[in-house]
Parts: sequence; structure tokens; C-alpha cells
Amino acid sequence: MRAEAQSAAQVSATNTASFATRPTTTKPVKMSVPTFDGKDSDSLVFWVREIEIALSAGQIYDARAQVAFALSNLGGRARAWAMARETATPGYFTSWSFMEQELRSTFLLANVAYRHRSSFLRCKQGKRSLQDYVMELHNLEAVMAGAPLSEDVKVAVFMDGVRTGTVRTELTGVSRRPLMRRSTLPCWRTTACAPRKGTHLMLN
Repeated sequence: MRAEAQSAAQVSATNTASFATRPTTTKPVKMSVPTFDGKDSDSLVFWVREIEIALSAGQIYDARAQVAFALSNLGGRARAWAMARETATPGYFTSWSFMEQELRSTFLLANVAYRHRSSFLRCKQGKRSLQDYVMELHNLEAVMAGAPLSEDVKVAVFMDGVRTGTVRTELTGVSRRPLMRRSTLPCWRTTACAPRKGTHLMLN
């Protein structure tokens, strides 16, 4: 897995313009780069670019020196994550390109999943139809594979978000059953969105 990631990083580096290919006669410029702590995926994108600019301005061309510079600008759980790998396998990050790829796969994807997870937990029906509300919950569930929730939590979120009314009253009696299974959605839609007298929701 690591070999494949390193190979991909090398290909990526070959196919993109190098930000620091060879020494020049200009004087190196030392730049200050903000610390990336692993919390915000958006800041990772900007941080990577700032590292590249700083490496170029500082004329840092040696692979290990580039890695060391990047490591020195990590903090919090991002630094703990990186140093754990460097401690277990000295020289784990063989190049800045490989390190960048590892950072993106570890923190960018994880943060995106966490963001969708937070959106799921805050989701409410509001003025939407029940069908639209259910579809949003399913869409959020599908993209938060990196931060899954238990069925009990999903049910609690759904019940809390449903508007007060007939549908919520009917759901109360079966609120402990798994509501978020994809296979149950068709029956749930047709019954929940247009409840009739004497009709019960099909949730199995």
C-alpha cells in the first residue's frame, strides 16, 4: 500500500510543474508558514500551497530537508500522526510529494466525512416534505462512511427532526426500529408522505 502511494506521488510530481527544481543565484527567502493541526480540511489545501511557496522561496531542494520543513510546521493531531509514522519507521516520508498525499488522504477525507456527520446530526425536516427530509438523511449517510453512526443514533436524529404532526405520532410507536436502512425507503416514502386513516408505516 505504501509502495503504491509512493509510486502515485512520484507520477503526480512528474506530471505537474515543479515548484523547486534547481538552485538559482537569487538569495533564499525565509518564509513563515502557519501550523496545520489537522482540524480543518479547507486549511490543509492552503497550507500545502504555502509550504510549496516557502520551499521554493527558501531554495530547499533536498527531499529530506523538504520533509523536515513540512514536519516543523505541523501541530496538534497532525503532528502526532506524522511523528508516530516517523518514529515507527524512520524516514517514512521519503519526499514532500509523498507526505502531501498521505496528509490529504488522512485528514482531507476524514474531515469531509466528519463534516457530513455533523450535518446529519443537525438535520431537521423544517418546511420540507418528509420525503425530501428522508432523502437528505440518506444522502448524508452515504458520504460519511469515514464517520459512521449507529442505527439508534440515526433513529434518534430522524425522530427529533420530524415536524410535529400525524406522521410523527405514527412513528413514535415504532421509533426503536431501524429507519435508515436503504431497503426500507420505498415503503417508508409512499406511506409516510401520504398517510391515510388506518394505514401504518412499513418499516421492516
